[in-house]
Amino acid sequence: MEKVDITVRGLVDKVKRWELALPEMQRKYVRPSSRVRDLIDSLYRWYPSGTILVRATDEFGNERELAVRPTEEQTNQKQLLLDGQQRITSLSAVINWEPIIVKYRRKPIDILFNLDHPEWTLSEVIEDDETDIPEDFEELEDEETAKYDIQEEFKKRTFVVATKTLKNNPSRISVSDVFRKTEKELLKPKGINSDDDIWDFYSARIQKLKWIQEYPYVMQVLDKSMSYEEVTEIFVRVNSLGIKLRWSDLALAQITSKWKGFMNEVEIFSKEFWNDADYIVDTNITIRLLVILITHQSKFQTVSKINKETFQKHRPAVMDWLRFVVDFLRNNAQINDLGYLSSPFLLLPLAVYAINNKEKLSSENERKLLKRFFLAHMRGHYGMWSSEWLLDADVSILFKTNSVDELINQLKLHVKKFIVDSEDIAYKSIRSPLFSMLYFVLKANGAKDRKTWLGLSDKNIWKSHKIQFHHIFPKSLMKDKYDQKEINEIANLAFISWGTNKSISNKEPIVYFQDIIKKRKMEALDSQLIPSQKELWKLDSYKSFIEFRRNEIATKINEFMENIESGKKMSNEMDIEELIEEWETEKIEFKSSIRWDLIRNEINKELEIKVMKETCAFLNTNWGILLIGIDDNSNILGLENDYKTLWKKQNKDWFVLKFTELINNFLWKEFHQFISVSIKNIDDKDIAVIKISLSDRPCFVNNNNKEEFYIRAGTSAEPMSISEANKYIQSHWKN
Repeated sequence: MEKVDITVRGLVDKVKRWELALPEMQRKYVRPSSRVRDLIDSLYRWYPSGTILVRATDEFGNERELAVRPTEEQTNQKQLLLDGQQRITSLSAVINWEPIIVKYRRKPIDILFNLDHPEWTLSEVIEDDETDIPEDFEELEDEETAKYDIQEEFKKRTFVVATKTLKNNPSRISVSDVFRKTEKELLKPKGINSDDDIWDFYSARIQKLKWIQEYPYVMQVLDKSMSYEEVTEIFVRVNSLGIKLRWSDLALAQITSKWKGFMNEVEIFSKEFWNDADYIVDTNITIRLLVILITHQSKFQTVSKINKETFQKHRPAVMDWLRFVVDFLRNNAQINDLGYLSSPFLLLPLAVYAINNKEKLSSENERKLLKRFFLAHMRGHYGMWSSEWLLDADVSILFKTNSVDELINQLKLHVKKFIVDSEDIAYKSIRSPLFSMLYFVLKANGAKDRKTWLGLSDKNIWKSHKIQFHHIFPKSLMKDKYDQKEINEIANLAFISWGTNKSISNKEPIVYFQDIIKKRKMEALDSQLIPSQKELWKLDSYKSFIEFRRNEIATKINEFMENIESGKKMSNEMDIEELIEEWETEKIEFKSSIRWDLIRNEINKELEIKVMKETCAFLNTNWGILLIGIDDNSNILGLENDYKTLWKKQNKDWFVLKFTELINNFLWKEFHQFISVSIKNIDDKDIAVIKISLSDRPCFVNNNNKEEFYIRAGTSAEPMSISEANKYIQSHWKN
């Protein structure tokens, strides 16, 4: 094994020329910005930073790109990066100001350097309180709180993760700017000239930061004569010595050593889930399910004994079961973002049940599965230290008994109680699964944003409508009277949109609640479980307010669970039969068929275009539901005539494929993420339920190579001229 001395700049240049790539076994870039900050700080202080492990290769095809793109022409030299990906990617992103790919979007890592930092302080090694919460659950701090946090927590740090407020601090400069600009370009905008006393002091610190490019690493190079299997074994041994990789990552390495291209298949499959694609890949849930399906247990010790042919044989089934689980959560549990879940393991018992029952659910077992799912989530069942053992026990029960009742009994042995009381809520923060459970409950009960009156949703497209949480009693008003645990507990949090959150700022509840009541009456507060007694809205009554809301939250969660057990529908579920009885509206459209002309008694492809025009109109206007198999008088005709027109197989699956083909042909593939297609049976007749969300971009119908633009007006799709469409697009998609 060869050892090579190489600087940070040398490594970064290798990335620019794409001389470093990732073997298929490597997981994606996962380092949070705070860890990048700490890495830069360590190099700035010339602290030890480990080694780099690569393997020379002449093989091309299955290697994966780093999360930063190469910026120079690719060379023929290539090395597979086995250890050091997180460090090298972070340094490349910061030094070259190259954005990294996160969740299929590109964003920069912005770290700020404090020119006035003390030489050393203990605060440098205190970790930020980084909370692992869904991306949509963000909080808009009020100005006073932000100012306090910056002054009290960050003023002594040498490096900080950039925020809008911190960037305005005159002693802070962007680390990336240091590597791209001269001292003059960095300091002159801050009013500092070369003849100022502070110039030499700041200049020396800037030069010290630039010097990290010369930080020396030792790069160990494995010979290219080593087989991929041998390299995999080294990778597993190196990473199993510490806690850098999970067992699932090591299992992935063993699978990819036998099956080249496996991860590419998983990533292509995961993109079906749109916003959840990274969740499916990063949690390695497909690998765990593959092992479960093959071995009927969830531990990875046996992975090395499974051959490639067995993996390939079971791979299609795994993909099918995972699709079923995600659709079950979206449609039956009303969960649109898997990131809200307390553990990815929650998906696996659902998948095993689907495997055992060939995706057939009775209404009774649907209720039991939902009950068990929500209980396991909110009690953090798989968040315990023994989660691997618990999952294996649950999987074993299902394969042996196929009984959801047994699974629920097993759960109670571990979580002790199912009923939630106020003590469970007390002092719980956003880290608790009860936080997202509260969101599920409020959303199901029809809670709305106080300002826009839009229902709580993680699918809203406009930035100002994005769901956030805020402190009902602002932190800046409470910090001198109460400790952080009391201020930040769930009972002081509500879910509202970004725009509403910003308008509240740090006003007292007694003030901004009055404004809400004038516009929306008490219903707006009731829906967020806020007491009607005005006395409880005062700062001095915070303890009583919190106690009231703890009880309300516990009560509503218990009611939610009771409704699931009794079979009562969640309030935001749509009853298709009721929709049919309501006739057509601006949100509901009926179509007898997508292809069969009932008057001519033959296939009429003009009907396909009409259906796509209605779909386009909903995408461009607002959400809506298209029901196919229903005539204008609300008579249920069914899809039998459409089925007869289908090629090869005349059933509901091929109908869905046909509708997908129409979207591809007349709209565009990118609009699939806003459209869901399902088949419901009513009075022994199949009807198609097409649920359409507002698109985040304009949609056009490709009609004989001519683009046409439609919006929903009243109960029909209306075309727009080019000038009308331009005005509409500019006002409707401001971003």
